[in-house]
Amino acid sequence: MREKYKHKAVILSLYDTGLAAVRCLGRLGIEVIAYDYDPSQPGFRSRYCKAVQCPNPTDNPQALLDLLLQNADTEKPMVLFPCSDEFVLFVSRHREALEKSYKFLLPDHAFLETLISKDSQSTIVQALGIAVPISFTAETLEQAEQSKHKIRYPVFIKPVQGHLWRRH
Repeated sequence: MREKYKHKAVILSLYDTGLAAVRCLGRLGIEVIAYDYDPSQPGFRSRYCKAVQCPNPTDNPQALLDLLLQNADTEKPMVLFPCSDEFVLFVSRHREALEKSYKFLLPDHAFLETLISKDSQSTIVQALGIAVPISFTAETLEQAEQSKHKIRYPVFIKPVQGHLWRRH
């Protein structure tokens, strides 16, 4: 069955979105190689991919780039699916080097950097006339406490850049 598909898939991130991509592609018989720097992610236990621990794209992007280029197939480029903000940013920042060996589709880098940020994402959507919940950005505890009188509960609290917040 695998011969009917021209390209292998490479998934970057084995957390929820990456695992969903692994399952969808693997169930179709597509050969999947998946990378993540955290071996505790659930995708490392999936039967639908060959899971590989890799360098962290934020802390050591050059080592990850070297690994991906070393494992690339220049005869049959693989389709690259970055499945988390930090891997999307990594691919965008290294798109010129990666596009020689991988197939992927990403918007313009400057636009992508803007979309990753939750506060600028809200501004863009509002400018398009799309109704969104009221949001506040707080950089200090005092700013967060001041906003509590301006909002109605229940609320969602989200970091501006989730992939950086998780470190703390």
